[in-house]
Amino acid sequence: MRIVSTVTKTLFLIVLVIVVASIASILLPKLPLTSVKIAGNESGLGAQCQTAEIQITGVKYCDNYVSGEIFNVGNTDLGNISFMLFYTNTSIEKIYVQNNEGSLTKISYCCSNFLAIPQSNYIFNFSIGGSNYDTLRVNANCLNATISDEASNSKNEITASC
Repeated sequence: MRIVSTVTKTLFLIVLVIVVASIASILLPKLPLTSVKIAGNESGLGAQCQTAEIQITGVKYCDNYVSGEIFNVGNTDLGNISFMLFYTNTSIEKIYVQNNEGSLTKISYCCSNFLAIPQSNYIFNFSIGGSNYDTLRVNANCLNATISDEASNSKNEITASC
């Protein structure tokens, strides 16, 4: 049996410490980020938006006006309600709204302080830029995450009715 010298043992120990330290310096900075993300998703605020949902229904078009209803079917307030109208010629119209006792009216500036409260519906009726529309999307904000729903003319989800 061969005896390993003290110098060899010391060098081996130094190399082992350097390797372990290198691995730890690569892996350890990532651990706090991962646990923060998990904690954030498990927190009350993150979980609150996982059940957020908005629906758009009964959309009708008549003489350059579009109308219908939106429902906050989730269990949390939704803010910054706005609409996007996609036209068949690929142009997009952004429509900002405010709440007037359950009726949404078009405004010319971004963003009203309107909150769609849980389990509530709101009607809308506003002018649009023409009859060559395709899709109307409603957008809402839940803790900086966008919640949306849409109705599409090409899928026969918008009724042409006066």
